[in-house]
Amino acid sequence: MIDEETGADGKLRYYEGRTPWDAPEIDGLVSLSSKAGLCPGQFVNIRITHSADYILSGEIIDESGK
Repeated sequence: MIDEETGADGKLRYYEGRTPWDAPEIDGLVSLSSKAGLCPGQFVNIRITHSADYILSGEIIDESGK
C-alpha cells in the first residue's frame, strides 16, 4: 500500500509504502518508483529487488492491486 510520495526526479516519482503485514511507524518500509502518479492508500503489486536493514526496494509489476 502506498503511504506517501517522497520526491520526484525527471519522469520518475518516488514513494514509500508497506506490505500488508507491516504496521506504520513500527515496521520497515517499501521504497519504489513509478512514472505514473500513485495515491496514498492505493495498492500496487511489486517485485522486491533489493533489501537493506529495514527497507525493501521494489519495482511495480501491476498497479491494479489485485
